[in-house]
Amino acid sequence: MRILIAALLLALATLPAATQDRTIDDAIEAAIEEAIRPGFAAFEAEAHSMAQAVATLCASPSDAAMEASRGRFDSLVDAWGRVEFIRLGPLSQDNRLERILFWPDRRGRGLNQIQAVIATGDETALSADTLAGKSVAVQGLAALEYALFGTGSDQIAAGQASERCAYALAISRNVSTIAGAVHDGWQAESGIALLWRNPADDNPLFRDEGEQINGLVKLVGDAFEIIKVQRIDPVLRDDAASMRPKSALFWRSDNWVPSLAANIAGLQALVDAADLQATVDQERARFIGAMNFELANAARALGRTSLPVQAIAEDDEAYDRMTYVRLVVDGLATVSATRLKEIYDLSPGFSSLDGD
Repeated sequence: MRILIAALLLALATLPAATQDRTIDDAIEAAIEEAIRPGFAAFEAEAHSMAQAVATLCASPSDAAMEASRGRFDSLVDAWGRVEFIRLGPLSQDNRLERILFWPDRRGRGLNQIQAVIATGDETALSADTLAGKSVAVQGLAALEYALFGTGSDQIAAGQASERCAYALAISRNVSTIAGAVHDGWQAESGIALLWRNPADDNPLFRDEGEQINGLVKLVGDAFEIIKVQRIDPVLRDDAASMRPKSALFWRSDNWVPSLAANIAGLQALVDAADLQATVDQERARFIGAMNFELANAARALGRTSLPVQAIAEDDEAYDRMTYVRLVVDGLATVSATRLKEIYDLSPGFSSLDGD
């Protein structure tokens, strides 16, 4: 932590000064129009393509169709990772977040349910309509990954697992439906976008400019904390020897590092669009610029780590890079919850992980 703070201070001395020429309204407007709406549109499009690919696989099983479906899953994970922390409004309603991704799966209870569905050929899980009423653990991306990459998944390409493929198709269509609902919620001019843009005494979410900017600051800070506490710490542990690859999200599809890279890319897109540096004076702008600098460093480190999570434990350089990413994310979580809030005269709030 002290190392990161020192790096931030060094960056403060080298970054150019900014001009205070943007309002909080401008920042929120840009975040919505340039990052959030395009991000959820991309996620909806990838979810639709995922469902189409699996439909083709189920209709005509083959190695090529299986490879295409797995490739679409990689793209879907990337699109999801860029928006999964936008938990204001539509994504937080109707259990949509958990239905898209049930994680962390403590004690493997979700995995047990997924395996039971596949083992029994549960008919209520083979249609998107009925799947939507089942446990959130069997509805989303973790379940889809197991269906397409888990033990026995190769039987789909051989035409020997039609029920498993039907389950994968039901999941894909279910995720596509949810993605469409979230996208529509953000597109609606009378919904969350209107409320966030227009703080007022009678606004149920944002009564003033402080609550307006706090919505963005808290979103970013919570994202950093979730990445470290739920996505990195359980995997890296204290050293390479004690690393737990199978505790990683999306380890079966080799998407642990890509999903983290997507998380960071999505946060970069959000903060770049908002351009918070232009909403404050020069001294405070330099601090925000230093945070952006460290975020870019984390993105570069992840971009240089192409190994599957299982191989990272055996590669000192790759493990060190991931440890560096953890250090940066931890520091960004701390300064987002403290210094960034101070910049906007915001009171420290509760962590999204409090009570977990």
